[in-house]
Amino acid sequence: MKKIISLLLFSCVASHAFAQGFTIEIPKKTDAFTSTFLKVLNDAGDDFKHIKGKQINQKDTIHLASNTFKTSVAIAGSTYGRIVTDSTIYAEYYFGDYEQMQDAFASYDVLEQKVSTAVDYRTFFKDYYLDTNGTVVRLKKIAYCTNRGFYHFNIALQIIRLLYNGKFRILLQIYNGKPQFYYRIFKNEPVGSFNMVNVLRSNLAALQSQAVTTCPVTVPPFKCLGKKVTNDTVFISYQKPDFDDYYTARTEFDVYLSNIRTSLGSDYVFYSVPCPSEGPVFKRWAFVQVNDLENYKRKTVLLSLIALPEPMLTDYGYKKQYAIMLEFAF
Repeated sequence: MKKIISLLLFSCVASHAFAQGFTIEIPKKTDAFTSTFLKVLNDAGDDFKHIKGKQINQKDTIHLASNTFKTSVAIAGSTYGRIVTDSTIYAEYYFGDYEQMQDAFASYDVLEQKVSTAVDYRTFFKDYYLDTNGTVVRLKKIAYCTNRGFYHFNIALQIIRLLYNGKFRILLQIYNGKPQFYYRIFKNEPVGSFNMVNVLRSNLAALQSQAVTTCPVTVPPFKCLGKKVTNDTVFISYQKPDFDDYYTARTEFDVYLSNIRTSLGSDYVFYSVPCPSEGPVFKRWAFVQVNDLENYKRKTVLLSLIALPEPMLTDYGYKKQYAIMLEFAF
């Protein structure tokens, strides 16, 4: 389902580059780990093209089906580094092999502290609680934060158990691309409509229930468009039509955006989906729970400003019409 929702959300990205960049300034005076780590991290948006070297031809014992390449930047303290390409692209660095798990855990904690220090402690973590008898013994994903929110997790720390000798290896991975930026929802957000806020707060579970057959509640001032199923994703859709002026529609759109933020609260984050300026989708925001960001199946609330396909006939000819869409996808 995550794939279906992602296709919907990013259907208009192709003609618009990522508006939110991702670059962390390297301090002039810093330690070797910070300078080399940030150099690799900042090259992730360019798929590591500035540090990617020749392909490694020898068989890889971990990434059996992947292509691996040398890297021109060795992160200080690592014993080995390479660029791995398979379904995605990432830089991977080894930080030692250990006979005992407790020794690997201790070194892992030291490396985590170095990463946090390198980005001035602007980090948001997600720990994965794993079976220590498995191949992946410990896993933490790290996101870079700003005052307004954070970027999607693009750093990972792992401890893996090597099958051929039983040792524990520490890995630092940095994923390619420009990560999506998520805005935080703060307490005491301004409220434009207490009625709408109360309805959404009280009925969110019903609006995202697998048992729903149509719009389960009235969400003022929206009209119900009903239920639509695309592959394994369900959409419950509402619409506020009849705007013949884009600026009026945009002003109301911002009011409803504020209402949804207030309704969902700080358990959610939201992000802008870039769309071409000529429409038919002019603005789109998506809301997801923080704890669902890495999940395959996640519930998403969408708010969109769109142009309707049929213009309205007036005394001065046909005039474009706009609408605001509120959708619950799950």
